[in-house]
Amino acid sequence: MNLNTINTYLKQQQLDIRTTHDARFMDQKCTPDVISTVAECIQNYESDTFCVTDIWNSEFASKTVVRFFQKPIPTDKRSSSEYDKFFSQPIKMMSYAGILKLVPEHKGRSNYYEIANKELLDYLAVRDRNAYEFLVAYLTEVLFQSNILSLFNGFFVDQDSSAYDRLKSGFERYIIQHTPINTEVEVRRIFTKILNPLAVEQNKAGTRGGRYSKDNIRYEELLYNRLNFRDLNKPKDMPRNLFLEQQPAIIDQEIYRIDKAKRQVKRYQGTASEVHPNLVGEANHAHHIFPQSHYIELSDTLENLIVLTAEEHFEFAHRKSSTSIVSSGYQMICLLSKIGSIRKSRKKNDNFYSLLTYFNMLEVGLNTTELPKLKGTPDQITDNLILFIADYYINAIGSNPYNINYNNFITMSDKLYQSNSLIITEVFRQEVNDLFGDDVIPNVHLGTRHTLNIIAELAVQ
Repeated sequence: MNLNTINTYLKQQQLDIRTTHDARFMDQKCTPDVISTVAECIQNYESDTFCVTDIWNSEFASKTVVRFFQKPIPTDKRSSSEYDKFFSQPIKMMSYAGILKLVPEHKGRSNYYEIANKELLDYLAVRDRNAYEFLVAYLTEVLFQSNILSLFNGFFVDQDSSAYDRLKSGFERYIIQHTPINTEVEVRRIFTKILNPLAVEQNKAGTRGGRYSKDNIRYEELLYNRLNFRDLNKPKDMPRNLFLEQQPAIIDQEIYRIDKAKRQVKRYQGTASEVHPNLVGEANHAHHIFPQSHYIELSDTLENLIVLTAEEHFEFAHRKSSTSIVSSGYQMICLLSKIGSIRKSRKKNDNFYSLLTYFNMLEVGLNTTELPKLKGTPDQITDNLILFIADYYINAIGSNPYNINYNNFITMSDKLYQSNSLIITEVFRQEVNDLFGDDVIPNVHLGTRHTLNIIAELAVQ
């Protein structure tokens, strides 16, 4: 799923307000984070058909909403009105967009839905940013089909209080004329949720407190749950863990974000190890390449998570099964293997992984500004990154005691990455020993996974 696919899909939907006479194409709770969370709740619901109450009473919703949004449990009757809006408004928006569809033959007072576009629902569930990108495309298409996009574009050109007042009053008249909404106050409840995502996308001013904002709207202002550790100023001499211990609400948020990222990566990758994608073995561990304890800012980054088997996770990535000890050699292998997953994502054109995000993650994790420039084709960029990572780990982090050529190491590790054999051959064993100039792999029956771990440990020391 990518923006071109989304735009093509939206153009095929009937979104003209003058035809649908439906004002619930957008609402107050339709923020990127809420939309993504509700999409994931639907994604994890076991039945093909559901009503709003089914989703908010689901076990998955109870776990996620309480932790992330700091709310009472969804089954608490005292909060039923708030939860009705929290779940129903994004569900109605998704129905209007054609992601869900009503089940007309279902009897009862409640509306029942089923998934009409699973690929797009999954896209929304991955992360808040996906929901934001969808919102911008969706709102733009709704306004275009409804012939009022020019109202908004006029405001983005003039950017002053007068232009804002013209837009606001014009939108109020339009919605009252074409939908059951009959008061300006009710129109204003959705106006901000429509204007501000478009303002963020165009890096323009929007609205705050019902008035012209004067300065540009920031992405964080779109979110229902705005509290974010990245917005706070951590004292430079205070360890991250201690700082976060003093911010309990942020801890809950980050646990939710991290767990969500892990769920989505494991869902996407399936049960094959990303380090050995062609080997049989149950891979159900999502491992932080750059550890969560030291790089909290990367903890919910999909590109920093890699799916491993239990053995790869606890015996190779972490030495002696201690999650506080990270193997530099295997960290290098994980970074190289993640590039393989990013390449596969690019070939699928599904935008699950981002090469730019991976690049930025490397700058933070390796604390370097010496990465190769993002020039050339995606394959050329990833080839350059592979060379840089191997060279950096073997010759900068490590001292290269075996004086191995990092190009030859890349070739050797790639053979193990591509292998579909659980054990190595005698010929390959000799190739490894020749590379290191020593009998580092004495046993031909050593497993492929163990061999890769051994040569990584020897290369980076």
